[in-house]
Amino acid sequence: MTYVTLMPAFSSSVFNYTATVPMSITTTQVTPTANDSEATITVNGAVVNSGMASSAITLNAGLNTISVIVTAEDGVTTETYPVDVIREASYLVGDIGPGGGPVFYLEPSSIDNSHKKKRPHELRPFQKLAPRARTRTGHG
Repeated sequence: MTYVTLMPAFSSSVFNYTATVPMSITTTQVTPTANDSEATITVNGAVVNSGMASSAITLNAGLNTISVIVTAEDGVTTETYPVDVIREASYLVGDIGPGGGPVFYLEPSSIDNSHKKKRPHELRPFQKLAPRARTRTGHG
């Protein structure tokens, strides 16, 4: 897989895999290889030739499950290899941000900053200010 390290390493006798990628990785590709040249392979429902890369798979923030299915020459026998790819957020809600306050995360693609320089997005909550000292002025 492009930009992804499987855990555990691939073995035809292991049927569940996980991987974690940073927020900066937005797509991946799967390059499956079948032991039998007559087998058919699908990645997320699309046929992929053995040894060739799949189309780009978009990774959303959080859990993304990629399904790799190998069908034997008989057209009936199948093996399914689900891969759970977790795309991390740059900050998680509740983390402490650089200013010392909690961080509220926004998916970068949801913010239109085309008019500004590119930089990480962080929302800071309103901070309470210390109450002002009250003074009384008397009449009379």
